Amino acid sequence: MVAATATEMFLVCFESLCPCFRSKRKDGSEDPVLAKDGNSLSSSEMRSISDRIPSSPLRVPASPSRFSLSSPPSRNDPLNLSLETVIKLTRNFSPALMIGESYFGKAYRMDLQNGLIVAIKRARKEHFASLHAEFKNEIALLKKIEHRNLVQLLGYIDKGNERIVITEFVANGTLREHLDGQHGLILGFGQRLEIAIDVAH
Repeated sequence: MVAATATEMFLVCFESLCPCFRSKRKDGSEDPVLAKDGNSLSSSEMRSISDRIPSSPLRVPASPSRFSLSSPPSRNDPLNLSLETVIKLTRNFSPALMIGESYFGKAYRMDLQNGLIVAIKRARKEHFASLHAEFKNEIALLKKIEHRNLVQLLGYIDKGNERIVITEFVANGTLREHLDGQHGLILGFGQRLEIAIDVAH
């Protein structure tokens, strides 16, 4: 299964139909994930997140595709984790758990105590100011949309100088890795175009 966040999927598909990617602190307090503008949200509040966000996600039907690389992922409930828990489970963002890197930041694998595996994206602090708007846009979009080619948003941290996105974990690598042929299969132009059309749909 191959998936990517909304902003990265559009960047990958329209910036390059030839070789092309997908991945945020420390403040000793128990800052819940799913905080918005410094105010924490519970799991139940996440499901009915504000008048600006539809109470039920917008489900985008996938277009018929001969080259579909993924099946619809199972949906998970929103997470309510503290920043301390994230730091602990990633071993203080250990390089050994890093699964990707981009201009936005680094991505890590995180194994929860209930057995669920998730991915987290931690924003680069050196680009914090320029990425703040992008971070908020990505969160707003992922709250609204469910699509087979987009990873599910499970939670986020937006406080102080820390920006972290928590999504479902996709074991078979990123879209960019498949487009680059890093898994031994190089996709042809027709397959790349089909993926771009499916994402745009």
